[in-house]
Amino acid sequence: GALSLGKMAGTEMLMIRAGYFLINFALGHYFNYKFRCLKLVGRATLDLRTQMINQILQLTPKEQETFPTGKTAKIMGEQIENALKTTWANVFGLWQAFFQLFIMIGFSWYLIASNAAFIGCSKREQANEEGGKPACDVGVYRFLTFIPILFIFIPIIMLVFDGVMLKLNIRRSTELNIHAMEKADDWSTYVVEAGDLKSLVQTYRRDYEVAMEFKLKHKLFNGANFKANMFEQGTLWKAKWFPLILAAGVMIIAGMEVFNGMAIGTFLALFNTANNFGNVIAGIFASL
Repeated sequence: GALSLGKMAGTEMLMIRAGYFLINFALGHYFNYKFRCLKLVGRATLDLRTQMINQILQLTPKEQETFPTGKTAKIMGEQIENALKTTWANVFGLWQAFFQLFIMIGFSWYLIASNAAFIGCSKREQANEEGGKPACDVGVYRFLTFIPILFIFIPIIMLVFDGVMLKLNIRRSTELNIHAMEKADDWSTYVVEAGDLKSLVQTYRRDYEVAMEFKLKHKLFNGANFKANMFEQGTLWKAKWFPLILAAGVMIIAGMEVFNGMAIGTFLALFNTANNFGNVIAGIFASL
């Protein structure tokens, strides 16, 4: 009778957790849909492009030399989309990542503080235990040992490391991206100018020379864009290595505690949380 009752309670708990898993996914789907229905990026793009066309129509002939048709077309297209994607739209993802990070920090601290394997005893309590009195880890916890304190500071260490990485690399990354955009403006402007002078180019049979000149300009853009992307990806991979090394440390230290009696479920929850710290912080780093 007691065995069947325990089995029934375990089955009910399993069903409740499965239902919670599905409900959590459904809520994520629903809120993502409602967020997309706000059309925040589309509205911001419309307003920014409207202001851009208003400014373009007021350019003087001298200003048009600085902002030719090809350059303004590039700004109106890709550069506005990129600017909104990396600023306006990224703010929402940044807040989401910060909220997720704080939840994960709280959960990992809860796992540590509620695990008796991570709790130490004072000398007086140890003496009482040796004298036959109740063990100090029964009832109220006394203090955290070195290992959980280290775990508690893992997300803080990651944030500091990524903050230093950001400070050291953001200026160089910005310079490379601006240089790539300028090269993109060059070939875009050349295409518009070649189109405007098409009849003249055909009259003097300069088609091949014009095409080769375009190829050269686009090749310069490819080189600048390649350098910018390689630097960005290299920085992101460097930022991922440090959390991975810390997660490996958590795997070893917490795994040793499993041999000392820690529940395997607690170990998996703690390791997965510590491992996902790197992904969340990398997302914050990429948004910045």
